[in-house]
Amino acid sequence: MRLSLLAKPRTARAVALLLLAASLQGQALDLTGTFWEASAHRQGLDPTLLYALAMQETQRPSGPGTVSPWPWTLRTPTGPRFYASREGAAADLRAMTRDTRDIDVGLLQVNLERHGDRVGDPATLLDARVNLAVAADILTDAIRSAGDDLALGVGRYRHPGDDRAARAYGRRALRLRDALREQSSKGKGNPHGVLDLWRASAVLDLVAVPESRGNYNAWYAHAHQSQVQRQSVL
Repeated sequence: MRLSLLAKPRTARAVALLLLAASLQGQALDLTGTFWEASAHRQGLDPTLLYALAMQETQRPSGPGTVSPWPWTLRTPTGPRFYASREGAAADLRAMTRDTRDIDVGLLQVNLERHGDRVGDPATLLDARVNLAVAADILTDAIRSAGDDLALGVGRYRHPGDDRAARAYGRRALRLRDALREQSSKGKGNPHGVLDLWRASAVLDLVAVPESRGNYNAWYAHAHQSQVQRQSVL
């Protein structure tokens, strides 16, 4: 599947939401009504698993003893780079792609060498909504490739050619998913661990339901489209 270009993101709004998060008290992770939920459910995935992958892929310090995923992240073999804006990340991405396609892009670090053909302009992967949808496609394919071995399938998202590394990665992701589920079921935050989720809520707001016009199956700028049901893989 090839995705079309999107309009320029509302960077000012995104920054405002990030600042607003600093005034909130601890809360449980709630993905209801966000594009996390929409992208996951379109593929029959668990949105909490998708969020756990984002935490593994692009977590960065967001305060004392806390981390959160970050949508404007690029990674080359030399390591990750975090950017304050989509525009800054896109400028560097254009320069990097002149030399290599071995670049992981965006919220869930979609690799251009393996999956760049899923989009037109690679910079669209810096839009969190596009990144989530593409990542959900990739994760679905990976899980299906492993039969009943969920840890292996999840891990093939990151390590498609190394089953040992994939299974270890998958187990970590599933443990984190379970921890996030438990925290959500208690209805409260975790003030003592690195998953201080009120800080992550700013990233949730970047892909929240108001931009979907209430249609959780809407694709990015096309919120008018009808719902599509897919068979669950989990």
